[in-house]
Order: sequence, then C-alpha cells, then structure tokens
Amino acid sequence: MNLWGKEFYGEWLLLCTLPNHLSASDFGINFTATNQICLLVAKKKHNEALDLFRSTNMASLVFTFIFSLLFIISSYVFDWREILNIKLFSEQTIEITLFFLIISVFAGFFFGAALGIYRSEGRYDKFINFVTILQVADIISLLINLYFKANILSISISSFIIRLLLCSFIIVDLQSKYLWFRFGFSFDMRVVLPLLPTSIYYMIITMGQGLVLQGTTFLIGTHLGASTLVTFSTIRTLINSIKAFVGAFYSSFSPEFTVTIAQNQYKRAQRLYKVMLSYTFLFTIAFTIFYYSVGDYIMFYWTKGKINLEQPLFTYMLVLGLVNTLGSCAYTVLNATNENKVVGIFSAILSFFTMIGIFFTVNGGLLNVVTILLIADSILLVISFLTALRIVKGGNNLKIT
Repeated sequence: MNLWGKEFYGEWLLLCTLPNHLSASDFGINFTATNQICLLVAKKKHNEALDLFRSTNMASLVFTFIFSLLFIISSYVFDWREILNIKLFSEQTIEITLFFLIISVFAGFFFGAALGIYRSEGRYDKFINFVTILQVADIISLLINLYFKANILSISISSFIIRLLLCSFIIVDLQSKYLWFRFGFSFDMRVVLPLLPTSIYYMIITMGQGLVLQGTTFLIGTHLGASTLVTFSTIRTLINSIKAFVGAFYSSFSPEFTVTIAQNQYKRAQRLYKVMLSYTFLFTIAFTIFYYSVGDYIMFYWTKGKINLEQPLFTYMLVLGLVNTLGSCAYTVLNATNENKVVGIFSAILSFFTMIGIFFTVNGGLLNVVTILLIADSILLVISFLTALRIVKGGNNLKIT
C-alpha cells in the first residue's frame, strides 16, 4: 500500500483471484494421495507408496497441461482485463502475469507431493519447515521486487522460479535420505483411480472455500471498489493470522489421526480429538480477546494509519475468524482420514448460497458480507464437528482408502 497505493494494490488482489482459486484444481488427488502414502509407508509398503507418488505426479502434470492450454485459449477468446475490471494494467501484462501465477500454482502441487514423503516418514517438522521456507522466500522475493520497483510480471515469474528451485532441492534431499524414494512419473493411473471419489469431495471443499474467498474478493472489488477491497482484505489478513498461529498446533495432529484411525485405535483417537479441540478453543479465544483489545494499535502501526478498524465490522470478523478456526480444527480429522464426502456436499451447497447472498447484498456494505460468511461458517463448523466425532468413535467401520 505504501509503494503502490490502495487502488494499484487492490487491482493486484483482483488479479490474484483466479490463480488462488485454481489452487484446488488437482481434484484433491495430491492431498488424499499423501494420506494414502503415509498409511502405506507405515505398513512398510514402500514400493506401493512410490508407485502412488509417481502416478500422482503424472496426474498433476496432466492437470497442469490441460489448465495451461485452456488459459492460453481463453486469452484469445476473452478480455481478462475487462472481466476483472482492471484499469491500471495492460491486457498483455495481465495475461502473461496470470499465466505465470497459474503455473506457479501447479508447481506447488509437485512441491506438496514431495513434502508428503517427509510426513510419511514421520518428519512432519520438515514438512512444516519447508512450507515456512516457501512462504518466507515469497515474502523476500516480493520485497526485493518492490524495492527495485519491478512490475507485477516479475513478481509472478519469481514465484514460479522459487517453487521450481525449492522443489528440486527437496527431491534431491529426499533421494539422499530415503533409499526407497526416487522421483519420477508413472503412466499407470490405476493406483490413483481408487482415490478419485474422496479426492473429488476434497476438491469440492477446497474449491468451495476458494469460491467464497476469491468470489468475495471479486464481488467487493467490482461493486465497492479497490480501496474498500484493500480494507476488507487487510482486516481479513490480520484475523486470519489467528488461524495461522493456532493451525500450527492442530495441524500437527493430522499424521496421528491417519495412523490411529487406520489401526482402529478409536479410544486413542477420541482422546486426541478432545485434546486438540480443547486447546484449539482456548488458544483461539485468547488470540481473539488479544486482537479485540489491541487490534487498533496493530492496524495503525502495520498500515501507517492508512486503514482503520471499523466497529462493529471488526468484531463480526473476529467472531468469523473464531468460528472458521474451530471448523478447520475439526476438519483435520476428516482430512487425515480421507473422509470428505459429507462436508464436501454441504460445502458445495453452502458455497453456492453464500455467493448468491453476497451478490445480492454486497452493495449494502461489508457488514452484510461478513454476516453471510459467519452464518455459512457456523453451519459448516457444526457439520465438521459432528462428522469428525463420528469418525473418531469408529462410525461405519471407517477405513483409509
């Protein structure tokens, strides 16, 4: 905001809505395959785990080619500058920038699949550390580009190069540490096919979340202006940091749930679930109270007074952050066990009605938007909580695929 201004930054946020939404476009295979690889490695079935890894890579490569080709074709058919209502960037700059942002998303799929090997070998710490390194590298790259007054195209290219280099480093590290692992691609897609049903439900969940997140950004930006979008996005970023902090705690339970439930250790799974939920609730409440007390000061020093926290909008968004964090915590169990069907169905329905509601009420202001998001997230919290509780109690004799 300081270097670009609110309007320029707001249009950059609009430009990022498409690639951010595409982050769910591998049909969920990447994540569900990682869960299955964890289970296979735990059972010492390394050859099967490697076959699944290579088939997953091939699936990601196919999706990368298809979506890249579709985007190139769309650039000749549509005017992305007009669709996104962007005024400060040329059409050519928008198209090239979008292309590199999109292939950066797909490069992230290979990055995530490789990181899944660390998780399967019990090195969840390395999994998290490399995710953090990627985030820090993105921040440093952005700051360097801003310092040298580079354009948005160089930022998108830098993002792609970072993922390519980091993924290459991880592959070399994995091959040197684990004798069974060798990077590659497999044309035999039969090992992936059994994962498609739960993967599709996972994709529905993530794409539903992406639709709400990026769709909200798009509707606010196009109806209320780039300046209002920056205000909303900045406040949302501040509050989402609560989920980021607390998420570091509850996400660490994921490998335990994968193995524990697969081995039918339901008593232990119930204890883990109780501990995870209890501490997540306490941590989230503590952060929420803290942000409510000092949020004005944080926002003032963070944005140098350019954005003010409006009430009751900030309070509503804090409650939204609380509900969203608790819902994500409960969903950890479903994620870890590839049980995505129930939440996937409800997520699709809620996402659809949420976007309809926001579309018809966005002109009334940000408070209307947040209220609709809060209602949807509250419903999803209840569904995730009850579904996860059923799983840890051994409902329907659940098994990992």
